[in-house]
Amino acid sequence: SAEERTESTCSSDSDCNQIMQDLNENVTDNSQWREVICARGVCVVTESYFHQAFGTGIQAEDNGLNTFSTNNNGGAAFTESVWGSNVDSVIGYCLQAVDSYDYGVSIVIAGVFVWVGSALVLFAASFFLRGKIADDNEQIGYSPA
Repeated sequence: SAEERTESTCSSDSDCNQIMQDLNENVTDNSQWREVICARGVCVVTESYFHQAFGTGIQAEDNGLNTFSTNNNGGAAFTESVWGSNVDSVIGYCLQAVDSYDYGVSIVIAGVFVWVGSALVLFAASFFLRGKIADDNEQIGYSPA
């Protein structure tokens, strides 16, 4: 049986695939699925329950291709950590920020205010400097031709 064959030696998780297939041959519910991984050179049956782990802002597509899309419900769009199968693997996470429509509009409005404010400051500065230059020219008796 598959339980007896879990002492098989391995160098990667793929070496344990046949054991996993045999072990899960009659499984009809994901909660009964058993994963077999390669740990320190031996195929090990885990006691973990595997499930899709992502935020409410991500929706799984039912097309059999393991594809996902973001939805517009305003939920967080994140996925569970990425775990490697050996000691040297990188441990990380995936993140996709999805901002609300209102947040996007507020950023545009803030940008317009910054642009208008900058234009007003530049206009006032040039007006002030023209007057200052004119006063200085008058004091030294300079008149442009």
